[in-house]
Amino acid sequence: MFTATRTHDYGKHSISGLAPFLKKEGFDAVQLVLPKAFQEFDSYEQITPELIAQIRHSFDENNIKIHILGCYMDLVNPDEAIRSTAVNTFKQCLAYSQLLNASI
Repeated sequence: MFTATRTHDYGKHSISGLAPFLKKEGFDAVQLVLPKAFQEFDSYEQITPELIAQIRHSFDENNIKIHILGCYMDLVNPDEAIRSTAVNTFKQCLAYSQLLNASI
């Protein structure tokens, strides 16, 4: 059994600081919404492969499982530009999910 939380309920932390903080609080699994959790970026467009690698390393090092990689997107917006951006972001998050070894 896991003790889990939504990371963004604790505000934004540094990539190197979030997982140790969560471990200290007694959690071993999380729902992670990237732009809501980390100080290093405010949007999905700012995320790089290097940042994803740092996140994975920190969570692995602290033995915290990312059960849910949250990605709140409006995939049915009638505005083609908004919908297209949302779909592309969602696809990118699917790749992040794999890289972060997230369950969902």
